[in-house]
Amino acid sequence: MIKLQFLFYVLSALYTGYVAIAWSLAFFLHHLLCRFFSLVIWKNKGAFYLRISKPFIQFVLFISGVKVTVKGLDHLLSQDHIMIASNHQSLLDIPILILAIPYYINFFAKQDLLKVPLLGWDILNQGHFVVNRDRPKAAVKQLNMVCSMIKKGRNLIVFPEGTRSRTGSIGPFKRGMFLLALQAGVPIIPCVVSGTGNIMPKTGLMKPGTIKLSFGSPISVEQVEKSQEKQASLHLMTRVREAMLSLQNTEY
Repeated sequence: MIKLQFLFYVLSALYTGYVAIAWSLAFFLHHLLCRFFSLVIWKNKGAFYLRISKPFIQFVLFISGVKVTVKGLDHLLSQDHIMIASNHQSLLDIPILILAIPYYINFFAKQDLLKVPLLGWDILNQGHFVVNRDRPKAAVKQLNMVCSMIKKGRNLIVFPEGTRSRTGSIGPFKRGMFLLALQAGVPIIPCVVSGTGNIMPKTGLMKPGTIKLSFGSPISVEQVEKSQEKQASLHLMTRVREAMLSLQNTEY
């Protein structure tokens, strides 16, 4: 029994190393390709860089033995521009969402990620939003800028839990994104990702498996007066959370 456990651990460790190398190589090749095209493309670079990342993501998932199924994609296609509220289980959530969503979309990134070689360059050049949590005044200014860009048609992925879940259950929400949605006046599409936490956990070894991605019906948002924003954002947060819990509990 102990020998079988040890063998399983060794195989899991080898698989984790194999997948880590595959992601690193794919990321590096994607970066080189983006660098090349940056010399000849002058407009909409961010959308183009994000679009050409999809074949690399698909390839790594394929050679890693990871399958992705998507439900409710029609809810996204029925909207001009949206904000997606998703649960957060793993670092794998973002590439899976980028792969599944059929148009240009951005997410928030921590300031520290800009220090990571290649990744920081990609975050900036793909047009993702960087927020410095250690400087609240700068963060507020950044959120105002994001709100303005959403009103002009940019799409946004937000993880209202604020951090990755260790258990797979949907944790408490932070209210900030719902204030942003109210100010921008765009619908929120609830989204639930399952399986990424088992395949690429916050701590521990990786393993192959199936990822399920489910999008719910858009939740309309109406702009309100400043004095009503707190109550309205709490109500909106409750509606979105209930929709996500319903998606999580629905048989696929």
